Amino acid sequence: MGMFDTIIGEMECPECRQTKEREIQTKRGPCLMETYHLGDTIEPFFFGDYWFEEEWYCEDCHKRAREKDENAKIDWHKVYVHCINGLIVGISNARGEEEKLPDWTLIHRISRDRHNYRNLLLKIDGKIRNFRGRKEGEAHFPFDIRPKTADELFKKIQEDIAEVLKGESPGFF
Repeated sequence: MGMFDTIIGEMECPECRQTKEREIQTKRGPCLMETYHLGDTIEPFFFGDYWFEEEWYCEDCHKRAREKDENAKIDWHKVYVHCINGLIVGISNARGEEEKLPDWTLIHRISRDRHNYRNLLLKIDGKIRNFRGRKEGEAHFPFDIRPKTADELFKKIQEDIAEVLKGESPGFF
């Protein structure tokens, strides 16, 4: 058994007609046991608007079949994952022209928000590393505006998180 990544998406089983979150195993990503959801970017990504086909099975149907016959085989179902520049924008049972066009406003918002969250995490990481590099309360320069106590550091981090939650960019400092 090799390594794979998992894509989690809400799908309807063609047999039992239950709609719920399902797991799709894929080898399209780095195969490091990563878990992706709608709005995540598969790294390394391919440029362009593309679909790729994967297979999944309904655990509920398989359990019912195993209750009747221990040697019951898994019924695999096809699913299509729609990506734009690696960003997962849709998961469906149909592909291409049969599906509606992507919601571009949502795609741009997801892409922008993920960028803001990544920048926020980098900013927080930088603040913590910088804070650890000196003793609490110590100022290196007279114009040093960085947090000087752990309480100040946590307050700054909370302010940065609040900015991003309002939809603002976290900035550089």
